[in-house]
Amino acid sequence: TLNKALVISNMKPSFVGVLILAMSQLVFSQRFPYLRRILPLRVCRAYQPVEIEDDIEPFACQRELALASNVNDPEADKSIIQISEENGYVIQTHNVTTSDGYILTLFRISGGRRSPVREGKPAVLVLHGWGNSCDSWIALPNDKNLAYLLADSGYDVWLGCHRGTSFSLGHRTLNSNTDVNFWNFSFHEMGLYDFPAMVDHVRLVSGNEKIFIIAHSQGGAAFLVATSEIPNMNEKIRAAYLMAPAAYLGGVYEPVISSLIPIVGTPIESRLYNLLGGSFSVRDTSRFTTALGIRRADICQPKALRCGICDVYTLAPYYFNNAQTNYTNLPRMIAKLLDTGTLRSLFHAAQNARSCTFRQYDFGVMENLRRYRATVPPSYNLSQIQAPVHIFWGEQDGVITPPKPTLTTSFANYPIQRLANDLSPTALRAVIRVNDDTFQHLDYLVARDARVLLYEPLLTMMNEFVDAGSIQISVENGYTIQSYNVTTSDGYILSMFRIPGSKTSPVRNGKPSVLLLHGWENSCEVWFALPNNKNLAYMLVDAGYDVWLGCFRGSSFSLGHTNLNSNTDLTYWDFSFHEMGLYDFPTMVDQVCTVSDNEKIFVIGHSQGAATFLVATSEIPIMNEKIHAAYLLAPAAYFDKPAQDAFKINNIRTLRSWFHFGQNGRSCSFRYYDRGTVENLRRYGQAEPPSYNLTAIRVPVYIFWGEQDALITPPDIQRLASKLSPATLRGVYRVNDDTFNHYDFVVARDANVLVYKPLIELMNGFVNGDSTSK
Repeated sequence: TLNKALVISNMKPSFVGVLILAMSQLVFSQRFPYLRRILPLRVCRAYQPVEIEDDIEPFACQRELALASNVNDPEADKSIIQISEENGYVIQTHNVTTSDGYILTLFRISGGRRSPVREGKPAVLVLHGWGNSCDSWIALPNDKNLAYLLADSGYDVWLGCHRGTSFSLGHRTLNSNTDVNFWNFSFHEMGLYDFPAMVDHVRLVSGNEKIFIIAHSQGGAAFLVATSEIPNMNEKIRAAYLMAPAAYLGGVYEPVISSLIPIVGTPIESRLYNLLGGSFSVRDTSRFTTALGIRRADICQPKALRCGICDVYTLAPYYFNNAQTNYTNLPRMIAKLLDTGTLRSLFHAAQNARSCTFRQYDFGVMENLRRYRATVPPSYNLSQIQAPVHIFWGEQDGVITPPKPTLTTSFANYPIQRLANDLSPTALRAVIRVNDDTFQHLDYLVARDARVLLYEPLLTMMNEFVDAGSIQISVENGYTIQSYNVTTSDGYILSMFRIPGSKTSPVRNGKPSVLLLHGWENSCEVWFALPNNKNLAYMLVDAGYDVWLGCFRGSSFSLGHTNLNSNTDLTYWDFSFHEMGLYDFPTMVDQVCTVSDNEKIFVIGHSQGAATFLVATSEIPIMNEKIHAAYLLAPAAYFDKPAQDAFKINNIRTLRSWFHFGQNGRSCSFRYYDRGTVENLRRYGQAEPPSYNLTAIRVPVYIFWGEQDALITPPDIQRLASKLSPATLRGVYRVNDDTFNHYDFVVARDANVLVYKPLIELMNGFVNGDSTSK
């Protein structure tokens, strides 16, 4: 075996001793634990995956492979440009040069038959993992791969090729074939140089101020490095979606990185680096794995052996997922998936795996002192990341192992939990398990069901931001847009968007300000649900108003908190519209008054948004002095009994608000949250919660209601009107349409004529001094 290793790897005889030492360290440290005292130790134990029963009948895989071997895939050997153009996609090649001299390639897919090229599309930069390249995103068939799915969904798609891949082998002064120094980089340099260069190029060409990021494995690590080390990168990213991000690797049991763990930091590391020229092609895995002493039997699972997949010997180190493999797609998959990788990145990953950290490259004590002024490298400060982050993980991932079933204070062996814990609550938006017990590290790129399991849910999340990309759409349509973050007195971090002007009504000082507040399970982007010439936000801007969109706690734009994590802390969600009224509403109003320099502002609230106004102005007297007038669209205060069936919905997000509404519907009242007799006595000093004193409201109020509203019925409107003082209630308006219901206030095709124009006329009357009309 050793002789074969020497022949295959073209090793010099003098290297035999080094190879034997490397193999001995790997084997003996596992079989004879006491030897670990004298060998480089791994701090974390490898994760032990749950065994998945192989339910494939015997010889089924051989039949599939036999069929696959006779399949002539005409696209397997074609370039990404050929495949794209032949299938109707518009593709361009772009080159960018990093500040340290590397020349990178990006492929832009700006449109296709389903989504023609147009200006203003939201841009997304897609980054590959180690040993892959940018065309790995088309390894799946055309109707299933992520690149084309994004393009068909209306995105301006950019595939970034990191330094060292077959598409990015250029440099201003170094030759990748002859200069080993070309390969002296890891994902650290990709984060510091490649990522910023790509992001800036995409922003410049696409005209997007902020872009989306989708990254797999090492691409996710590069994102984390860039956004933690370069603060202004966060301002350029709308949201990031990280698939198995290769940050913490303490539980890794994938064979290549596991085999490198006892080697890094020893003389063998540099000898191996020089021997292989700093890199190797993953297409020829055999040379590298043989050099490490890894046998075919070590890396091939029984089911993979049975399927014959290890005969390919290229995908085996990743543990091939038999259950998610489309064997008829195998030729194209192998042709597009595998590329060149740099050894330095593997060494860096192995260092982090051994030390259970995510930190900069360890150059040894002396060089560390020179570079970092410390004996050990500094960790990346992930709490500095501000861009919204979504993390996906797979149950059978041998590289980025899954989290524990229950959260504990020990995160060492559970990379996903450690990463989630290190990100700030403001940044971390979601941690999502791919809904397949067999999902592995490469499945993000090649699983036959990746579209259903991963890509479509990801697109749904992106579309939430894009709909808020009404934020971006605002810019495209000539509307000035600004974003703000405000923190409430109880620690919730809220987003607000301001549209101070447009082509019709340019930005100027002194405009009257109006705050728009959304309903339950909506967010501030709901005001853009209608076309540009019909939605309320743009109509108000064009009418000369300084428009502010408030995003309540718990909505997709306002998931941050100074101490709590919305993904892991149940306490985060312990609020209803009561807390929104006491904390969110005053914070937003004060922000609008301060920035706009208006002493008083207008308020428009739909459903729950209107309820928060009623809470704030009845409970906080000073709030009445800051509001010109309020326009309440189907205000969710009193609920008639027939509407109670609506509260049986359980597929919801903010349960406490829904329960609060349900309590009020049952008691035919508008009062504080009912926490039970004992807790009510402790909090309120009485067995029943107190009602909101709506007679304390002094702001002029206008109420709009719909005939077919099953949630806020006409009797509910009458009850609310009777509770407001005559001086406060200025008008109760039935929408002039017998079919008008609860959500029609934000989505009805004629809402602009039936509701928005009359509302704006009432506001204009206030601005012009006529504040008494009913």
